[in-house]
Amino acid sequence: MASAAPFGPRVSRAFDGLQNALERMTMTRVAAVASALTVSLGCFSPTGAYRELKSDRNRPSAADLAGTWRVTSSTAQVAADTGVSLADVQAGFISFREDGTCSGDMIEDPCGHHGPVVRRNPSETCRWSISTFGKPTITLTFGEAMGSSFELHRLESEPPILWQYICDPDWAAYLEFKRAAS
Repeated sequence: MASAAPFGPRVSRAFDGLQNALERMTMTRVAAVASALTVSLGCFSPTGAYRELKSDRNRPSAADLAGTWRVTSSTAQVAADTGVSLADVQAGFISFREDGTCSGDMIEDPCGHHGPVVRRNPSETCRWSISTFGKPTITLTFGEAMGSSFELHRLESEPPILWQYICDPDWAAYLEFKRAAS
């Protein structure tokens, strides 16, 4: 067997250099993957995705919605944390009638970061419908024909919950309405 002694130190140094380069590349790749994962998790909320997947898979009927739904106190506090008046949010309710009319005292966009807060009151004309674009969504229209519209979603749970986003949908923060006892 021939001796490789004359090539030993050179080959060893070259191998060490190659090994160091591979380790640096691996560390760079790991850092890049970790950064991408962090950004992805920051922009994607498993809680939000779960809620959206469990919502509005089946079109609710007028009978499913009829009655008065009130804002839950725990989610009212989350909306208030954005700068909306806690008392105004806690007073929130929506009453659906089977004929497609409604009345409510609620904040249209429960987010203090989005500029002026628009509060809808029971004396305003209110209509509701189920949108059929994409997933079924409850569309509320306050005011006359070209009034202000916004959406509520129905979480398929027992008991059912109506909800709307608080500020940015990526925050996975929701204002919830539960049916009031009759």
